[in-house]
Amino acid sequence: MDRCRAWKALVLGAAVFSLLGLTAPVDAAEGMDPHGKGAAGPGMDHLHALAVDPRDGTLLMGTHDGLHRSTDEGKTWTKAAPEGEFPGRDVMAIAVDPKQPEVLYAAGHDLGVVKSTDGGRRWRTAGAGLPTVDVHALTLDPNDPRKLYAWVDLKGLYRSLDAGRRWARVDDGPENPDVRALLSVNIPTGMGGIYLYGGTSDGLFRSMD
Repeated sequence: MDRCRAWKALVLGAAVFSLLGLTAPVDAAEGMDPHGKGAAGPGMDHLHALAVDPRDGTLLMGTHDGLHRSTDEGKTWTKAAPEGEFPGRDVMAIAVDPKQPEVLYAAGHDLGVVKSTDGGRRWRTAGAGLPTVDVHALTLDPNDPRKLYAWVDLKGLYRSLDAGRRWARVDDGPENPDVRALLSVNIPTGMGGIYLYGGTSDGLFRSMD
């Protein structure tokens, strides 16, 4: 697939980036106490991902130091102790199945892709076919949550059609390979699919499914 035809660069304002969830990671210089005493809690000085359980409002945050959980709208946080297969701790992305919110996926630098079917307590690896465990971004199709997309650093875009059991390479991704976030957006392309957005350090790119 021709990368130039597959991905289109977009010029959008900061408000749209925020709406799509494609914001840059938050670090200590942006409202966090560098000594770990900020609102987010000790040791959480670089935040990459945030997900909410629609059943009870529980928040799950991905950081360089693993997963953290809040049950009081983010006022206080506790570090999660994932059970099962959770081979890394640098969590870059979290995706929630909108039809079965107890089903979660997480990905990261040293994590690959892992899956939970009980709201994030017990996990198993779900990255068969990915070339490395260095996964920077992850999203799923809101219309078909069995379809997932993962951005593997220096390797390109990969897709799973069976809820993470197997992955296959799709294309090279946008012109800037430094993809920080992926989001499958329920906007019809007119060709039977929906749009996939990629956030990079050069801005936002869009591809038809």
